[in-house]
Amino acid sequence: MRISLVLTIALLLAFLAQAQKKYKPGFNKSRNEFEQVFPSEDIFKRGGWLFGAGVTGLIGSENSTTINGLNLTTTPQIIPGAKLEVGRYYNFKRTLSFTYFDYSLSYKGLFHGEDFEDQSIDQSGSHTQLAHYVSGSFNLNSTIPVGDYNFIQNSIGVNAGYAFIRNQEVGYAENSPFITDFNEAPQIVGQVHYQLGFGIMLSNNLVLLPYAEVPVFNAYPQTESFYQLDIYHNQYVPLTIGVKIMPFNLADTKCPDVNNPKLPGGFKNGYGDD
Repeated sequence: MRISLVLTIALLLAFLAQAQKKYKPGFNKSRNEFEQVFPSEDIFKRGGWLFGAGVTGLIGSENSTTINGLNLTTTPQIIPGAKLEVGRYYNFKRTLSFTYFDYSLSYKGLFHGEDFEDQSIDQSGSHTQLAHYVSGSFNLNSTIPVGDYNFIQNSIGVNAGYAFIRNQEVGYAENSPFITDFNEAPQIVGQVHYQLGFGIMLSNNLVLLPYAEVPVFNAYPQTESFYQLDIYHNQYVPLTIGVKIMPFNLADTKCPDVNNPKLPGGFKNGYGDD
């Protein structure tokens, strides 16, 4: 099993290396002498579609809760969920430190399990919750080239989600003092989040962007911690690890003729080459 996994990763890296060797996209340097990741808007349309998929998880740690001197200890169990998204991006001239923005609609599953020890009645058990959200997000993205084919992306954004399905088990015994005092997965979530991504130019008109996303502030609901979600008797950080695919589309304008006398002096193409 381990050998198959290593071979699969090696083949994927070999494919990416071959793709980058075949194509030489480079980066556009024509905008106020700033290096830009995306090709020139003279060659490609500023806007386009993006598609994404990822894995979600609720990250927590062991926690103790006391009610009237009675103790409850909870231990989180991570259950992976899924994220699927489709959206649009728009590439604009550099404003402050941002290169482009994007917005999307997505399905997001936030699942988790929790083991507990209820010392009030000497009971041990576990329970799970499965919450399915439809979510919308908006991101402002700053990109930093780190080579001919790669870039680092820092993004700040907002997201809002509505749980259209919530399945939550409650494992506490009927005589437990904690059975009437626990938190369900929130119906509505609104957050400010941060994304860190690493862009890979697979070809002249296709970007692959693996990324990780964590919340930095909860606008809703108000929770015990400003960036975590209160579920059962513990606090959890929603984490998303995913990948986006962003194709570039050729602009409708016709490319200028070679040696056109009307071209300005020092004219360069969309990739920064002479």
